[in-house]
Amino acid sequence: MDFVLTCTSEELALMVSVAGYDSVAKGIVEAAVGKKSGQEWVPTMEATSKQLIMKRIFD
Repeated sequence: MDFVLTCTSEELALMVSVAGYDSVAKGIVEAAVGKKSGQEWVPTMEATSKQLIMKRIFD
């Protein structure tokens, strides 16, 4: 099977959050890496958005 898209849990959570499903995104992230404060997530999501831009998924 050839995958059309592969992504990390953080990338998936960011895409789900942008689509308007913040509670689902929170669940994805907490299941993958555990609970973190809002201040800890800001740099993580900023780096994640750059990864998605490099993959040409995020504009």
